Amino acid sequence: KSLEIDKNYVAISGNLCWLAIQQNQINKASELYQQLHTYPKIRQDLLNTALTLSQDNFGDAWTLLQTVLTDNDANLWTDFRDDLLRLVRLFIQHNYGERLLEAMKKAGFAQKTAPLYHAIEASVYGEALLKNSNPEVRHIAEPIYRWINNKPNN
Repeated sequence: KSLEIDKNYVAISGNLCWLAIQQNQINKASELYQQLHTYPKIRQDLLNTALTLSQDNFGDAWTLLQTVLTDNDANLWTDFRDDLLRLVRLFIQHNYGERLLEAMKKAGFAQKTAPLYHAIEASVYGEALLKNSNPEVRHIAEPIYRWINNKPNN
């Protein structure tokens, strides 16, 4: 309905693309993705990673995510945090949580992105693991964990 109102409002297409991916409507998501040429590059990259993962291609999806994480775009953790966490949730929903953790550890992201890593680890192996992380990391990892797992804030 929103696209009927304003077909040029790219944020609508982006959000609908995420929704289509989450509902496993990959053809629809791919069609919407083609409309996102004015979307910020990092957001396009995250969606492209999600589309790749939705085609059950962990290797290419990890390579794309690794590039996003390596680019050190500070906006990833502010403006595009929700997109990143949607993507992480998708990795876990596709049963790639353990592989994602292994790949992150091997590439050094367990340290570089420690709160994200620990939130994923807790999502895969249980929330109790958050208690094992140091307080500085846990303070940031807990809300990430809650977001990934659709748990309300305390």
